This record gives sequence, C-alpha cells and structure tokens, in this order.
Amino acid sequence: MERNNDKTQQAGRISLRLISSTLFFIVIFCFHVNAQTDPALDNKFRLAQLMEQDGHLDKAEIIFSELNAAQPWNYTFLEALNRIYIRQKNMMLQ
Repeated sequence: MERNNDKTQQAGRISLRLISSTLFFIVIFCFHVNAQTDPALDNKFRLAQLMEQDGHLDKAEIIFSELNAAQPWNYTFLEALNRIYIRQKNMMLQ
C-alpha cells in the first residue's frame, strides 16, 4: 500500500513540474510575441539591423538604445545592443 502511495505522490510531483514548465514557456512566448507586435518598433529594429550590417555601428547603437529604453524587458533589443557594444569594443582593440 505504501508503494502505491509513493508512486501516486511521485506522479503528482512530475505532473506539477510539467504544468509549471509549460506555464513558464507560455509566459515567455507571450512576452516575445507581444514585444514584436508594435509596427513602429519593428521598423526601427529593422532599420537598426540594416545600419549594423552596413557598418554604421554608432547609428545602430542609438536606435537599439531607444528600442531598449522603450521595452527594457525585450531580450531581442538588449541582445542586439550588446552585440553592437561587443563589435565596437573589438574595433577599438584592433
């Protein structure tokens, strides 16, 4: 009888972990989707990417900074700004 109780408790813990993990990923997905729905910010992001690709890192930095200020929770904007900082640092070291 005790063995069945242990299995039931273990199954309950696994189920709770699965629900928690699923909920976590849903929340993260919603933030990501919500962050990309503003057309103005999306256009600015594309412009900054073009500036970065063309080597205009100073202009890209300004735009990515504005985007990061507008949506500080948006990891995509933060990651892009960090990428610019790293490229600028590498250029200074050369």
